[in-house]
Amino acid sequence: MKLPYVRSSEKTGGMLTTFGGLNTLPSAGEGEFSQMTNLSARAYPFLATRAPRALEYAVDQPGGILGAGDGLLWMDGATLYQNGAELATLSTGEKQLVRMGAQLIVWPDKVAVNLQNGEIRPLEHSYAATGNVSVSQSNLAGEASDTAAFLKIAAEGIGNGFSAWDGVEIAGLSNDALNGSHILYAVEDDFLIVPGVLEAPFSQTGSLTVSRTCPDMDFLAVHQNRLWGCSSENHEIYASKLGDPANFHVYAGIASDSYAATTGTAGDFTGAAVVNDTLAFFQEDGVHKVLGTRPANYQIAYTPTSGVMRGSEKSLCLVDGTLFYLSPEGVCAYDGAYAQKISHKLDGWKLQNGVAGAVDGRYFLSCEDEDEKAHLLVYDVAAGLWHREDSLRARGFARMGNSLFILTADSLYRAESGDEVFSWECVSGRMPLYPPGHKYLSRIIAQVELARGARIEIAVRYEDRGPWRTAAIARETRVVSANLPQVRAAFMRIRLRGRGACMVEALARCVQNGTEMLPWRNL
Repeated sequence: MKLPYVRSSEKTGGMLTTFGGLNTLPSAGEGEFSQMTNLSARAYPFLATRAPRALEYAVDQPGGILGAGDGLLWMDGATLYQNGAELATLSTGEKQLVRMGAQLIVWPDKVAVNLQNGEIRPLEHSYAATGNVSVSQSNLAGEASDTAAFLKIAAEGIGNGFSAWDGVEIAGLSNDALNGSHILYAVEDDFLIVPGVLEAPFSQTGSLTVSRTCPDMDFLAVHQNRLWGCSSENHEIYASKLGDPANFHVYAGIASDSYAATTGTAGDFTGAAVVNDTLAFFQEDGVHKVLGTRPANYQIAYTPTSGVMRGSEKSLCLVDGTLFYLSPEGVCAYDGAYAQKISHKLDGWKLQNGVAGAVDGRYFLSCEDEDEKAHLLVYDVAAGLWHREDSLRARGFARMGNSLFILTADSLYRAESGDEVFSWECVSGRMPLYPPGHKYLSRIIAQVELARGARIEIAVRYEDRGPWRTAAIARETRVVSANLPQVRAAFMRIRLRGRGACMVEALARCVQNGTEMLPWRNL
C-alpha cells in the first residue's frame, strides 16, 4: 500500500541580539520590555542585570545630601556629616545644600559652614542697642574729624557679627535721615563706620537696630562666585555680593554689587540650576535665563518651554553638558536653549515627584507614577534607552568622584558597589505570530552568561490571557533551550526572570507553520 508523502510544516526563525529598553506603551515591540525590574543598559546591546549596591550608613532623619569634590556631605537629624564624620550641628528638617568655595550653604537655616573646620557662620545678623548710642563725624579709623565724610555709630558690642563692606539696614536713630540702607566701611567691636555728613554729633539711649538680612528664597544655585536664589512669593530673582553669600543688599555701583530683579511672568518657580555657562530658574511652563557677567549688564530672558514639574526640583541634574529634569510632560533634556522630551516610551506612566542623580553618562531618576508606585529609572544617554531598576525611593543623590550615592528614608547606599544578590525580571513587548492562528512558537533558545549560583527562568504567555507557562529553568549554563506547546495565537510575550547576575546575549525563537484546516483554538 502506498501512503501519501506528508511534508513537515515549514519552520522559520528569528534572533534578537540587540535588546531595547523599557517601553510602557501598548506599542512595545518584541525587542523592548513592557515590564522590568533590576535590569540595565550597562552591557548594551546585551541585556544585563544592574550593578549591586552597598549599604554605607544607616540614617534616621535624612535632611539632604551633596557631593563636593572628594567629599560627601549629608544631614541626619541635626548633624551634618562629612565623609562619615560629624562636621557641624544645625537644625533638623529638609535642607538645601549648595557649595560655594570652601563654604557649604545650608538653607533655610541661612548659615555657611566652613568645610575645613566646621565653623558655622550665620548669613543674617541683627543688633539691638540697649545702652548709650552716639553718632559723630569721624574718619575711617574712628577718630573725630570735621572734614571726613564718614559717620561713627558707637555702642557697646555693636560691631560683633558684622564685617566691613556688609550691606545693613539701620533703624531707630533719632535723626531719621540716617536711618535706612548703608554699607559698612569699617567695623570694630564697639563702633561702625558708614558714609555720611552730620551737622552736629548726638547721642541717645537704646532703640537702635542694625541688621544684615538675606531674602527668603525657594531655590538656590551658585554661579560666577555668587549665591543666587528666587522667590515665588515676590516673583524676584536675587544674587549675593560677589564672593559673599551673606550680603544681598550691597549697592555701591560697582561690579561686585548684589543684584535683584522682578520677573514679569505668572506662576511659581519650581527649580534652579546651572547648565553650562547659563543660570536657569524654572517654572512649570518656562525658564528664566540670567545672561551677563555683572549687575550692570545682567539680563533675564524668559523662554516658554517645558519646565520643571512642581515638587520635582531635585530631578535637575547635569549629564555630559545637558540638563535633565522631570517636567509635567515627562523627562526633558535642556541644553540652555530649548527643552526636548526624551521619555516618550514612559508615557504609560504619569511620573511625578522626581529626584535624580548622574554618573558615567547615566541619569538616575527616582519617582512615582499616578498610583504612587515608586520607580528607580535609569536613562543611558549614549544608548538612548530607559531601564527600571527597582522601587527604591530616593530622598537625594550625590556624586563623589566616580561613585554615586543614594540617600533614602533610612539608608545611604553606594551604587555599583558591593556583592548584593537580587532577583530580576522582564516581560517582552508583543511578539506577533503572523498570520494569526496559523503559526505558533515551538522553541526559544537563549544564550546567557550567568554568575556562579545564578539561575534563569523562561516563561511564555499568549495574548495576555491565562497564566504564565514556565518553559525552562537553568543554572550555570551558556545556552537555555525551551520547547513550547503548540498553541496558536495572534501574539505572545516572553518573560525572563532569575536571581543573581545575568547577561542575555541572544534570544532566538523558532516559529512553525500549522495547518490551515484546523480551527484556531481558544486559549
